[in-house]
Amino acid sequence: MRADTAPPIPAYACLLLAAGASSRMGQAKQLMLFRAEPLVGRVARRLSEQNLAPVLAVLGARAEEIAPILDEKNITHLFNPHWESGMGSSIAAGLAGALQRWPDLSGIIVALADHVFLSADLIGTLIQAHQETHSAVVASRYNEESWGSPALFDRSLFDELAKLNGPEGGRKLISRFSAQPIMVNFPLGLLDVDTPDDWEAALSIDSDS
Repeated sequence: MRADTAPPIPAYACLLLAAGASSRMGQAKQLMLFRAEPLVGRVARRLSEQNLAPVLAVLGARAEEIAPILDEKNITHLFNPHWESGMGSSIAAGLAGALQRWPDLSGIIVALADHVFLSADLIGTLIQAHQETHSAVVASRYNEESWGSPALFDRSLFDELAKLNGPEGGRKLISRFSAQPIMVNFPLGLLDVDTPDDWEAALSIDSDS
């Protein structure tokens, strides 16, 4: 007889923040089609194409429309009732949900649903850098002047992350915990689709990396 085996306990989890109202876009960007796929579904799918960190999406605005897209891709999600207060509350809610499911995490990765070129390889690189350096924060470098999410936060910062609230953005959040975080390269991270012009720029990029 073949004995049933429990799924492996992950050392990391990836929070996909998809709760915003997309006010600068003028419509719910999570639902906009990028290469025939809703943006939130595309990013969630690409993030989940690795077996190192299960993906947990945090929803808020238009959750009732976004949730079925994630369900189709077997992506776990939760609703943040305080999403309107900003990204900080979504990180705190996502962390609480992740620790409820996987209480022994070594680190948590915070990723944004509007980073259209996120990939499983990038998540793997963040994890490898953390395992090699044991840094409190590993962030993504867009160019010499710009860096931010996705970023990996060590377990030692969980108590502080759990207290987040308000609109604290990625770079400010990373700087709060590490003045000089370890960096991994993510040049296309410079383009997050906040406005119609950003969207057109993303569509014009001949790359799926």
